Amino acid sequence: MFDAATAQTVGFNSVSLSETKIGKFSIAFNYYPLNNNINNARSSVFLDSHPSAEQAMIAAINLPSDFVVIRDSQVVIAIIVLVNKPKREFLVIDPLKQSQYVLPCNLTGDICENRAIELFRHEFESKSYRKNLEYFIQGRRLKIIPIKSIENKMMEIIRSEKLLNQNSLIPNNAERKKALIINQSVENRSLDYFSKIKGIENVEIEIVPDVYETNLNFALYKWGRATKDLGIETVDFSLIIWQELVHRNPTKQEIEMIRSGFNKSWEK
Repeated sequence: MFDAATAQTVGFNSVSLSETKIGKFSIAFNYYPLNNNINNARSSVFLDSHPSAEQAMIAAINLPSDFVVIRDSQVVIAIIVLVNKPKREFLVIDPLKQSQYVLPCNLTGDICENRAIELFRHEFESKSYRKNLEYFIQGRRLKIIPIKSIENKMMEIIRSEKLLNQNSLIPNNAERKKALIINQSVENRSLDYFSKIKGIENVEIEIVPDVYETNLNFALYKWGRATKDLGIETVDFSLIIWQELVHRNPTKQEIEMIRSGFNKSWEK
């Protein structure tokens, strides 16, 4: 079974398409592209540096395409993925409980619209073309599943599965908040800002116009900011959580950056 969390971890690259807010929840629609995946040796779905039109077409039909990420504050509380193989269905993932289940999908068609758009733009085959809700490639006529139909179905699942539970999944008790933050700070979860910068921690990036910081300092800033957004009331308590997370006293640099993030100093 496809696992969206694992896909992200091992390098199934994705792009963000749009985001909407419903109360305190954010709902972000995303897409797993073919480009930078099937032609990227670091991707978990790598095929070839220069995939053929036939390879691109098969991947376009079979690989997971569209998915939605639901957040309560900074914490990912649910992910819904449209899986196409071995059969088309929706995979619903609960990262907090580390569980997942599938729901049937009654969408009909051969290829998702985002995939058809990408195939045409990247010209995996120069003779391919689109006509209304059909896409023609490699002598085949593929029926397109409209983006709107996919997004509407995902919103139906969000409502029917009550994924926007108004009783916040963010705990009120300070100790429970600490446990949640530690849980979500481990590798490849929603508060892990550090795994992706391993090996490039000291590379400087522009965080605001004409202001540069290292990747590590920016990651520490974001982590401190996230603890404030999750309801931690004092930076001292954020530093206690950090100390428990890393199993040592925080360094001067960590204290400074976490404090800056908690106070949102770079955003004033």
